[in-house]
Amino acid sequence: MESQEPKNAPAAEAAEALALWPALPGLASASARQGVLAVAKDAGERAVMAWPAAVPAPRRRALEVHGAALAAHLAAAQGARGAPLLLLLNGAQGSGKSTFAALLAHYLPALGLRCACLSLDDFYLGKAERAQRAERVHPLFQTRGVPGTHDIDALTAAVDALLRPGAPLALPEFDKALDDRASAPRLQPRPVDCLILEGWCVGAPPPDKDDPAAPLNALEAEADPDGRWRAAVDQALAGPYDSLFRRFSGLIHLQVPSFESVYAFREAQEAALRARSDRAMTPAAVRRFIAHYERLTRRQLRRLPARADLVLRLASDHALVAVEGAGIQG
Repeated sequence: MESQEPKNAPAAEAAEALALWPALPGLASASARQGVLAVAKDAGERAVMAWPAAVPAPRRRALEVHGAALAAHLAAAQGARGAPLLLLLNGAQGSGKSTFAALLAHYLPALGLRCACLSLDDFYLGKAERAQRAERVHPLFQTRGVPGTHDIDALTAAVDALLRPGAPLALPEFDKALDDRASAPRLQPRPVDCLILEGWCVGAPPPDKDDPAAPLNALEAEADPDGRWRAAVDQALAGPYDSLFRRFSGLIHLQVPSFESVYAFREAQEAALRARSDRAMTPAAVRRFIAHYERLTRRQLRRLPARADLVLRLASDHALVAVEGAGIQG
């Protein structure tokens, strides 16, 4: 049961959360900021999000405000643009991308925008396809996650289709417990005014002179000593992935404190999954799994804050502590 709080506590927490947001378009006037608080309060009272029990009430209220503030800013940007807004939402594993996407999927329609949120994870190649790629290119491609393990052609086709009128589009869903595609797709109405693609490596930059050439961890040293896998990942990133990412007009980056926090975040996710499935990863398996992402994650933590239009800085406990950047341009 939730503890009793002073009646003014939720309002104070909401105002404190909103104070982190600068005067971006859609958030510049006092009336606009009051509108954000009203929308977030309504969402909280109507329980539009199914929050896990582990998320405390103050954190939930803060996230509802952050989601409403971001939605207000995006609605203003789309209104100024007068055309569909295509956005990349980047963040390391467990950073909260899915939570922000879910909040935007609720708030943007409430602001009059037809919205679709795509997850890069849902376009993983199936287990059998990854096995073929592992045999043909490198054994490490059996593990989902890095560039080269997604069906970018299908994702590109979905982006194209969502911008056109038509019947609801059938989109794939990936079941991480099965490590394969789910049997039933989800239907997405179209066309859309705002299309958000969230994923751990969306908008990831190519390597630069500061990228270490030597193996970065035990996985790379043992399974990829000659760097063939690392080179194939970067080749995929520079090819079809980059071609798709360039079609998007803005980048929002969730900046976690360090790579070390990524393991803690992902282990928390898998622990929750273990509670309802016997197919979740063990802690040791999580650590090896995260090693596949380390090189590119460290590259993004180092370089994306300077490249992103909006940076949401997170503390080690997931709390949003700063909002930086010029914002999404209309």
